Amino acid sequence: KSGDHVSAGSPLFRIVDQTIAANYVDMLAALRSAKVEESSAHLAVKNAKTQFVVMAASLKSDMAVAEANLKLARADEKRTESIVERLKPLADRRVIPLTKYDEAIMARDAASAATEMSMTEIARLRQREAALTGSEVLIIGDHVDQSLPLAESRLATAQARVAELKQRLAHLDEQRQGFTVTATEEGAVYAAYLKTGSFVKAGGEVLAMATQQENWAIGHVSQKMALKVLPGQKVNVRVPALGVTSQGQVASV
Repeated sequence: KSGDHVSAGSPLFRIVDQTIAANYVDMLAALRSAKVEESSAHLAVKNAKTQFVVMAASLKSDMAVAEANLKLARADEKRTESIVERLKPLADRRVIPLTKYDEAIMARDAASAATEMSMTEIARLRQREAALTGSEVLIIGDHVDQSLPLAESRLATAQARVAELKQRLAHLDEQRQGFTVTATEEGAVYAAYLKTGSFVKAGGEVLAMATQQENWAIGHVSQKMALKVLPGQKVNVRVPALGVTSQGQVASV
């Protein structure tokens, strides 16, 4: 305030840009929203990976069933083939009816078809297994499920957004602290034009101070005389108590 003594380097006042303060609040809200999206993306990735685990377990179970069916089909094929081989000479000599031999051939062919079907199923399951473990893409029938790669892409985008906002927020946090003007020399404040919290326009005056090399005096003049006093006029200031007369210049009226 007016009359305060100020040492060189002492802070005089601090100014904060209101626009930066408002931007900081908006940026903080944006960061909170980005963190919510990041959490949602994390959950999506977790769910997609869980789907992969379930799919892998189901695939393993299906493979075990298919391999067991193939083993049974091959055993049945071998059994029916041996029956055909045993009945053929009997059928050739007409020891047994030809219909019985034909039935044995049909049973063998059915067992062979079952073996072929089991082998095809195993090949199909192995293809799905390779796709599942080699690419993070689920193949369900003819449909390709890209839930996991899409979720991971979403998560990467959200994480990058959070990192960017944190960096920008830190920069704004430094700026919103404002800047402090310090005294370049020792002196005294002789005029404080604004109060704390007042709005300052660019180029506006905040306070004025005088250094120890300058002496300031406040004079009271009559209203009639005040019309003749103008800033910049040369004046003689006399202090009777000290017996001193000094030359000066009017700073303001």
